[in-house]
Amino acid sequence: PSADHQPDLISKLSDAKGWSQMFEKYPHGPTMELLLKVDHITAAFILNQLLFDAENIGEPWTEIRLKWVFSMTVVLEQPCDADTLSCLRALLRSFCRMRRAKCSLPSDPLLPPLNMAIVIVGVFFGQLG
Repeated sequence: PSADHQPDLISKLSDAKGWSQMFEKYPHGPTMELLLKVDHITAAFILNQLLFDAENIGEPWTEIRLKWVFSMTVVLEQPCDADTLSCLRALLRSFCRMRRAKCSLPSDPLLPPLNMAIVIVGVFFGQLG
């Protein structure tokens, strides 16, 4: 296959096994090579999956999961469609809940990336109001 084809891993993201394989293949977060193969639709899907995992399966927001959020927001095209904006608002609410819980621990190493995620989603994508 040519270099511009998406890898099978990306095309199989719609099922749980594909999503699990994505995290296994990129345990430190997405690489530049992967980002160059991700389009807006795939980025929105990944953000939705990260949100689903955090809200419904109980996967905590970790530094790696936040790296995925940062990376996928780089790929999103503006203006975003209503579904993507809805996902971004839900992500912002989730980040704010976690930040509130961590405020009593100002030395928590997750606070800086969490604050950055809040700024990116809230300010850059206009979801604060």
